[in-house]
Amino acid sequence: REIQSQITLTIGTIILTALSLAATYVGLNRNEFISWIFAKRQSKKLEEGNLSDEEKNSVVEALNALVVHEKIHLNPDISIQSTASRLGIAPRLLSQAVNKFYSKTFRRYVNDLRIEAAKERLLKTEDKILAIMFDVGFSTKSNFNKEFFQTVGLSPVEYRKRGREQGEKNSG
Repeated sequence: REIQSQITLTIGTIILTALSLAATYVGLNRNEFISWIFAKRQSKKLEEGNLSDEEKNSVVEALNALVVHEKIHLNPDISIQSTASRLGIAPRLLSQAVNKFYSKTFRRYVNDLRIEAAKERLLKTEDKILAIMFDVGFSTKSNFNKEFFQTVGLSPVEYRKRGREQGEKNSG
């Protein structure tokens, strides 16, 4: 019985000492500890949870900065995974943010940006349509023509022709 009491007392002392050391460590490194806890919570939220509208807005602003400054939409290998990774969030959360603010999928968002870039080039340059297609991030002519027609209602050739005819009417 006496040995059992001594063991219990020793274990209790060890536990109290460990708790005391842990409390001292946390007290001395409080800012680091709080940052670590917050980072863990934020990381878990960005991987699993839903974002508030304000957080979705921040994600979309960061995405738009990548589009404007780095022209990521012109990269034919762009994916929601690689873009989400660049933004430090889960692909599902990027998808939610794009869907909330643009009412479209990430793929549709990227292709719409590419089509806008192609439209501008078709009207302002003499570049071959195939060169424009590659430059704006499309890899195949069939996909480019399909996406262009779905978005604009005309083929790239028809769009260029009508745009030029309209320009001649306005200048003449």
